Amino acid sequence: MLEAAPGVWILEGTFVNAYLVEGRAGECVLVDSGFSYWRASIEAGLRVLEGRGHRLAAVFLTHGHADHSGCARFFSERYRVPIYVHRLELPFLDGSSSYPPPDASIGGPHAFISRLVDERPRDLGGRLMALDFGQAWCASEGQVPELPEWRWIHTPGHSPGHVALFRERDRVLIAGDALGSANFDRWRNMLRREPGVWRGESPYICNWSQARNSVRLLAMLQPETLLCGHGPVLHGRAVAQQLGAFAANYPVPSEGRYVETGARYDDTGTFQVPPARHSSRAWVGPAIVLGAVIAARAGVTARRRSARLP
Repeated sequence: MLEAAPGVWILEGTFVNAYLVEGRAGECVLVDSGFSYWRASIEAGLRVLEGRGHRLAAVFLTHGHADHSGCARFFSERYRVPIYVHRLELPFLDGSSSYPPPDASIGGPHAFISRLVDERPRDLGGRLMALDFGQAWCASEGQVPELPEWRWIHTPGHSPGHVALFRERDRVLIAGDALGSANFDRWRNMLRREPGVWRGESPYICNWSQARNSVRLLAMLQPETLLCGHGPVLHGRAVAQQLGAFAANYPVPSEGRYVETGARYDDTGTFQVPPARHSSRAWVGPAIVLGAVIAARAGVTARRRSARLP
């Protein structure tokens, strides 16, 4: 666990990040909670903060996809604290509805991995607490009691009720999956983990028009520290410049299930989803990687056999 910004601690996983944020005196908030097998890592982080005098006071989810909400119910029940989510996320987290299915047809590592993730309806229990509609700078909205310096911003597109967190004092933005800080849509970029502003988990974007508008909204904040659900921490004044340029030329795929028509939804969950599209591109990257692995193993085997020859 590393301190990514004053009072903001990052728990880095292989593909996804969670955060522990110090709030009111003696309190901290778990922002996103990784997969369900992240319990031990989060518990270790909480012990560190408890040593600093901060006890868990709430769980805050930027959205409810499985890689962000996996441990939310466990820690909510253990510490008897609320789980804050946007109102539009409630149907997907109280067991009543499924998220729009991911679009693997756009290709890339995340598209391939999305085929393996279980996105069935999940029930996070009776401690769900809905955030109200509105923008973070409205006087009566965008506030989290346990995080008085922070404001939440509704940033739909990746999911209906996706939200980000912003601290104006030092311009720290926790963007969830509205943004990514590495390009996970290309196998080469993913393997190198090159830092840079990019889309967050593209296969799960269920409304590209909303996603683009949300990124433009976040660019207006001019953050100097960018913390995403996926990728490394980005620091410095160049972050705002990079985000501004990215927002101005937001890369929407040329084809995909939700490109022309996004999923439409209301308070009860998804009620209209475009038909699935099938594309051979989704298998090109995995086929190349699999072929490279097979070729490498064959080469090792051949060398071993030649070494045993008299």
